[in-house]
Amino acid sequence: MFIVLVLLLFVPLQGQAVAGRVVDAVTGEPLQDANIILEGSTLGDAADSDGRFMIDGVLAGDYVLHVTMVGYRRELVSLHVTDSATESVTVRLTPEPLEGRLVTAEGERSADPRFEFSAPSFELTRRSIEEMSGTLGDALTAVQSLPGILTTDDLSNTFVVPGGSPDQNLILIDGMELFNPYRRSGMASPFNPRLVSEMRVFTAGFPAMYGDRLSSVLEATTRDGTKERPFAGTVAATTYHTNVILEGKLPYDGSWLVSGRKSYYGTVGRTVAEKLKIGNELAFPTFEDHIC
Repeated sequence: MFIVLVLLLFVPLQGQAVAGRVVDAVTGEPLQDANIILEGSTLGDAADSDGRFMIDGVLAGDYVLHVTMVGYRRELVSLHVTDSATESVTVRLTPEPLEGRLVTAEGERSADPRFEFSAPSFELTRRSIEEMSGTLGDALTAVQSLPGILTTDDLSNTFVVPGGSPDQNLILIDGMELFNPYRRSGMASPFNPRLVSEMRVFTAGFPAMYGDRLSSVLEATTRDGTKERPFAGTVAATTYHTNVILEGKLPYDGSWLVSGRKSYYGTVGRTVAEKLKIGNELAFPTFEDHIC
């Protein structure tokens, strides 16, 4: 009888678990490494690659969950934890620009060869691409803006790293090589800007796994479809093309995504040229792509 009473007293003290997921309030994408802290306690967790977290051993009562991440507004979530069930929440963080003071760094270049380093690599996320000035959200234009990378002319998205040529750049998307990634008009990037999750650029010293390219490596990764709703979509239009994306969640923590882009630069240009009796069909190229 004594043992039973001890067990009955001990079980409630074990507490329940608080589980949930942290996502971007604008895109719905999971936010890895977001910090989750239970106010008034030492309990907390960090979100995994899918934005999920779990805090064990939470006693019954009312709590406030503090969710923070660099580049996002702090979110406070009120919780009521009971002894009967696990509390599950979805936290949506709103992007917030960082503000800081001006910092000036000065130094002298060392002539000692022991302190010479190879050219750095760059990592670009979809958010950083959209925020880069003058890129209009285009992935290849963003790459051309990086230090040590040049463009051949204003009417092409071809880029070069000093010491090499455009055909010595290896360009991959989800591990697959693009053999003809450049477009002459400069307006038809092979990367759908709304599907790019992140890009890595190696201007030198890239691993041997990328083969025998001599100049640089550009590796792009596309994002998964949203896991928040069964069906969602966006339509974006610019002065030269239309971009349609449809996506949604699937059972068993899966998702689907379909996109399509089509330019009307060639259609409109050829129509005007025919009326003015100038140019030909090669002077006004068009493009379209589909990704599933």
